Amino acid sequence: MFRYVNAVALFVLLIVLSAGGCGGWSSSFIDQPAIARDGAGGVIVAYSVADGRGHMDFCLHRMDRDGNTVWQPGDVHLGRGPKEEDGYIRLAVDDQGNSIVFWAAYLVGSNWSRILARVDAQGNILWARDVNCWIHDMGSDGAGGVLFATSVVTGNHDEGTASVVKFDSHGDFPWGKGGVAMPFTAVSGLSSGMRLIGDGEGGAILLQNHLGGSITAERISRAGELLWGQEGVFLSLEGGAKLAASDGAGGFLIGFGKVWVQRVDAEGRKLWCSGEGASALSHKGQREPMPQPQVRVISAGGDEVIVLWQEYPPFTTLYAQRINRQSNLRWGFQGVRAGHIAASRWADYRMVSDGVGGAVIVAEAYLDNAARIRAF
Repeated sequence: MFRYVNAVALFVLLIVLSAGGCGGWSSSFIDQPAIARDGAGGVIVAYSVADGRGHMDFCLHRMDRDGNTVWQPGDVHLGRGPKEEDGYIRLAVDDQGNSIVFWAAYLVGSNWSRILARVDAQGNILWARDVNCWIHDMGSDGAGGVLFATSVVTGNHDEGTASVVKFDSHGDFPWGKGGVAMPFTAVSGLSSGMRLIGDGEGGAILLQNHLGGSITAERISRAGELLWGQEGVFLSLEGGAKLAASDGAGGFLIGFGKVWVQRVDAEGRKLWCSGEGASALSHKGQREPMPQPQVRVISAGGDEVIVLWQEYPPFTTLYAQRINRQSNLRWGFQGVRAGHIAASRWADYRMVSDGVGGAVIVAEAYLDNAARIRAF
């Protein structure tokens, strides 16, 4: 069944107070959690927090496989922005537990402070530098390195070039510092246009949400070649900031609204239900997901996947389903309850594999007029 951080259905408060400005619930607004496996059975979480006094802090937190805080006395403080309502953070972690973090804070006018930082497995900041680009998404390449998705917009600010940059475990750029380029179409918002994952074989898969709502995917080989053509593979007309996960064999998994999941193989072929996808909810059940259930999906090993989504009102509840290669439901008609909290809604949540067939979830929940991040 579903595996929690500490193997039982126990909510674990994720944030720990620290001297650097991270944490602090009474006047804080926690936002934008990102989560990645640390290579040792635990996870690292990146988040931003408004301190209630006009500032936005950017922080990292590490937990071991039992849900215990690893870095003492508390979280790693990466930096601070001057406005508490505008912030942006992305995270990638290599196999040794070293993190690459991109964070951006709004300054004045149309100016942003954009910082790329490296933090080692012990929580030490090795370097932090200004970068003159947006990093839309980040991820592990599955071979000890990290991947970045960036873009350069031209013309009327909705078309340009997307690039995927690979930074390997030796500190080199095997695809060049400019990365592998392909066409790019911007959409509203800072990050909704691109999602990036490793393909499990040292390459990358980039998903783009285009104007008009269509979603396409492109695969880049370990050698930096475009494997699915210059335009990629068409996935859906249902737009939105979809999150995907590698299947570990060159393909990927992606979730859509109404809790549908699609599996795409290493050749770019849609495998489930004649290309329409598999449903994580049986029609025999009584519940219906919310209109925008924020579907998350990961590979669970053994050719199976775990799907996560939210349902409310009156309170937010997370449900999970396990689906095998034949698209059969493993956890009953309606899945299993993975988390529940007395909050009107959840702004966001992420899920990663725990490495032994289960999952770890981090969620941003609104409680008592403030936001808290919890791990499950």
